[in-house]
Amino acid sequence: MSSNSLNTVLSYYQAGTGHQFKEMAKYLHPNVQFISPAGQLDGKPAFLEAAVGFFKMVESLDIRASFGNGNQVMLAYTAHFPSPVGPFPAAALITLEEGLIRRMEFFYDPRPILSDREKIFAES
Repeated sequence: MSSNSLNTVLSYYQAGTGHQFKEMAKYLHPNVQFISPAGQLDGKPAFLEAAVGFFKMVESLDIRASFGNGNQVMLAYTAHFPSPVGPFPAAALITLEEGLIRRMEFFYDPRPILSDREKIFAES
């Protein structure tokens, strides 16, 4: 199952970076949960709105490492944002249920985003 889980997650990210948002939504569980240092979201509509906003802002995303074990996947990646943020390293622990992404927990230092929050979100 871990290779299926990993393939699902990588397909989700590929759809997101390609701005294929309807395709990206196919990989999400209806009760998907998002947890990050910036907050928490519950449910597919809220999650999808945030994910689309993220993928619209990011210039590129380099997945540096990916590991799957059972129904969980761990990614280490760098999201490349426009200035003033620039390269933004992060990690994500993703849990799947019924073959769909059920929970995403992100690990990153939020200071680069929080310090320029108004400028970043005013331009998006």
